[in-house]
Amino acid sequence: MRIFKPIYLIYHYFVWLLWFLFFKIVYGLKVHGRENIPRNGFFIVAPNHASYLDPPLVGVAFVMPLRYFARKGLFKNILMNLAMRSMGAVPIGNKLKDLKPFLAYVSRFQTTGQPFVLFPEGARTFDGSLAEPQPGIGMVVEKTKGLVLPVYLKGTFEALPRGAKWIRPAKIEVFIGAPVDFSDKIDKGLDKKNRWQAIANEIMSHIAYLKERSQDNDQKA
Repeated sequence: MRIFKPIYLIYHYFVWLLWFLFFKIVYGLKVHGRENIPRNGFFIVAPNHASYLDPPLVGVAFVMPLRYFARKGLFKNILMNLAMRSMGAVPIGNKLKDLKPFLAYVSRFQTTGQPFVLFPEGARTFDGSLAEPQPGIGMVVEKTKGLVLPVYLKGTFEALPRGAKWIRPAKIEVFIGAPVDFSDKIDKGLDKKNRWQAIANEIMSHIAYLKERSQDNDQKA
């Protein structure tokens, strides 16, 4: 069961409409695989990460309210704070001492049925290619036992790569994969860090498959 306050839903869909118009008009947005999104229950959205455009793009693709984790530093600017929170983001540090509040948020989102976004790579890619995933997402998957939806975001690196100050012309598409249940795929014979890394690697392999599919679409076009 998903619990959202009516005023939050009104605000969410207003912001969603603005972002949708931006991506549709500027980048000709296309979304593939919306039929794979669960209608009920808790799940984790796992996209590749190439640009600051990625969080709002995922929100537009999924339509429903999603929650995000973002670095505390991004919330210092008033306008950035408002923009981040309008997308459902919460501030999280990147030190060991910040792990407890992070897991508290995860538990709260799971209990209240709020799907959330975790980028397996942890940070934006430098060259547009898929980077090595971090074990953190594996830890979350094991603790929550939630379904994982792999997502490939195509074109955001070309639209706003690291270091760019302005958006650039590009074609943006989103490919949403089928939910993956890791409850029967966790190798208990591994120590926890290697276990979490194995889960993260598996998630990344699903994202890589979606990337291959996106390239096949280009060849058919």
